[in-house]
Amino acid sequence: MVRVDLVEDDAFMGEALTERLQLEGMQCRWWRSAQALVRAAAAEPPPHVLISDVRLGDGDGTELARALPETWQRVPWIYITGYGSGALRESLLARGALDFLTKPLDMDRLLRHLRAVEAQLVSGRLSVDTANSACPLGVSSEIRRLHAMVKRLGRDWSTILVTGETGAGKEELARCLHRETLGEARPFVAVNSAALPEHLIEAELFGYEKGAFTGAVRSHRGLFEQADGGTLFLDEIGDMPLGLQARLLRVMQDQQVVRLGGERARAIDVKLIFATHRNLFELVRSGRFREDLYYRINVVHLHVPPLRERPEDIGWLAQQFVSRWNTAHPARARRLDAATEAWLVSRRWPGNVRQLRNAVERACLLAQDERLTPMLFDGDDELEANAAVLGAPDRTPEPLREAVPDAFASLEHFLQAQERAYIEQALARHNWQIGVTAEALGISRKNLWQRMKRLNIR
Repeated sequence: MVRVDLVEDDAFMGEALTERLQLEGMQCRWWRSAQALVRAAAAEPPPHVLISDVRLGDGDGTELARALPETWQRVPWIYITGYGSGALRESLLARGALDFLTKPLDMDRLLRHLRAVEAQLVSGRLSVDTANSACPLGVSSEIRRLHAMVKRLGRDWSTILVTGETGAGKEELARCLHRETLGEARPFVAVNSAALPEHLIEAELFGYEKGAFTGAVRSHRGLFEQADGGTLFLDEIGDMPLGLQARLLRVMQDQQVVRLGGERARAIDVKLIFATHRNLFELVRSGRFREDLYYRINVVHLHVPPLRERPEDIGWLAQQFVSRWNTAHPARARRLDAATEAWLVSRRWPGNVRQLRNAVERACLLAQDERLTPMLFDGDDELEANAAVLGAPDRTPEPLREAVPDAFASLEHFLQAQERAYIEQALARHNWQIGVTAEALGISRKNLWQRMKRLNIR
């Protein structure tokens, strides 16, 4: 049973919402003030989901998490308000909120979130310790250890190196680190070193004065100056030209920047996060990366594992992406059921989180109704096949590979084999509970029994 805690100072709203959630088969505790929840949290276990009004009589709901124990802070939060704004919504979602709902509440949308949490509980993938975190990267033990390291850094760090495969979530980790240690009020500036032409990188990083070169019709603050007091995220640092690496090292040492065409040194206070998918040590050995810069930036090293090494995150991330879609397109809300989520977990995702995010967005666009099915994700098969040729680990379940017939099999044979493999995976996912599996597949219990009999599934 899903346990929900509700913080709402409006008596009518609190009572109505509590009764509705209880009628839906959930356990709901209603706290009428922020302080009541804070007092209870000192002795009570955290719920599976926490719903809080933004404007409370004795406090700000968006700041309430800071006053709660750490285990409570990892619980998925849903904020509700009658005074919503786009900026507040974006801020809360960026901090890891599950959703931001305005009054009068869209109960269908709220219940979709709670049912998704319930599905995670049924599958055994959700516990209080892995419910959520302010770092939107996942719930796997690898990611939680990474997030714990981020929280230990505090405000005293100056330079960090983040490594990982393309699309694994290096920039998300950098943004999480910035929020955790400096706060959202400080500037966060991101640039991809490989995306800028070589003759423009220097001007973009350090800025330039009017007349410094042809076309410089006005002075320009570079990215270092724009990030002053905050964080500058330099992605793909391994692709930076050697000549520019020397100047970057000088800026790091002096904490000063001189614009192109200028003479005055400008003091800066910038924390630097470097990221790369390359092996910088090998680049140093081959003479393509400065050794002194390598040791300067490799003070604290954080590695983001590829998605194939943390499959627990696949379903969680997919649900997050669907929730973001529903927030942006409430009139075209989508639902990712447990069976389709299990199918997504079975895929390789060589493009990591970026590929998964794009696949979910495409599926949401193409879906003709609320439910997302595996067929909507078929566009990634070609990419996965190419990855297999290149030697990417094969995580396709054995039953599915064995069920695919040879090239000379009939279409009917092929479809039956695919249907059998898919139903067997869904049954295994739900411990062979017929009723639960039928609901996840979107069919009746009788229909599932008939299909199992026809396909000789015992």
